[in-house]
Amino acid sequence: MEDEEGKSRGYGFIHFKEEESAKKAIEKMNGVEDQSNGERHALYVANFIRRNARLAALVANFTNVYIKQVLPTVGKEIIEKFFAKFGGITSAATCKDKNGRVFAFCNFAKHDDAVKAIEAMHDQHIDGITSPEEKLYVQRAQPRSERLIALRQKYMQSQSLGNNLYVRNFDLSFTDDNLLELFKEYGEVKSCRVMTDPNGVSRGFGFVSFVNAEQANAALREMNGRMLNNKPLIVNIAQRRDQRYTMLRMQFQQRLHVMMRQMQQQQQQQQAQQ
Repeated sequence: MEDEEGKSRGYGFIHFKEEESAKKAIEKMNGVEDQSNGERHALYVANFIRRNARLAALVANFTNVYIKQVLPTVGKEIIEKFFAKFGGITSAATCKDKNGRVFAFCNFAKHDDAVKAIEAMHDQHIDGITSPEEKLYVQRAQPRSERLIALRQKYMQSQSLGNNLYVRNFDLSFTDDNLLELFKEYGEVKSCRVMTDPNGVSRGFGFVSFVNAEQANAALREMNGRMLNNKPLIVNIAQRRDQRYTMLRMQFQQRLHVMMRQMQQQQQQQQAQQ
């Protein structure tokens, strides 16, 4: 792959006709030393994994929890002490945003413990942690690549009315009424529909339409990533075809950037082990 100036980015892709051929190539070429550019380094060769699959793996096994709406006096020690009851903690940290509001991260040793913390503490008022007017926000911490996608979604929202939301990753038993119950607290819902196949079986996604973009944006902020029956709900602005095309282009560029960084890091690790 090349950049805008025609210079190599240091990585590329090969698509074999047969899977067995790809496996043999990986076995023979991964770790082979290369000196084509005058520098000695080991090649990194592996199966291509789509970004959606990588993100899905991160979501399915996350251990890092994001916490906000806490008092300014809350520090790392308080976070560790308070969340330790859910399981072993490998690290914790508190930070301040540009407005001086405190937020925190708590990384658990086990995925199940992180899920327990979210289910037990999200939307709860805790003396010494939250103010009387606010409730604790506890959800899965998003990696940088996922946050960049959210920023792109925000841009796409500005290009449309943004009243309509696309919702997926809920149970197949979900009905229109179940979907409405989830989103009605964020504003007046004009319509709410779970999409089904010709036999009336849920396809696992649906659409929620609000009377204005402000309500839809509020629902998007709070509901995207919300744990529901041990699965993160996925909520996006419903897009027109031209918007989806623009989004796919941006996602592809970001995917290449992330893959390049991962390959460089793995090459450095291999060189360090030699």
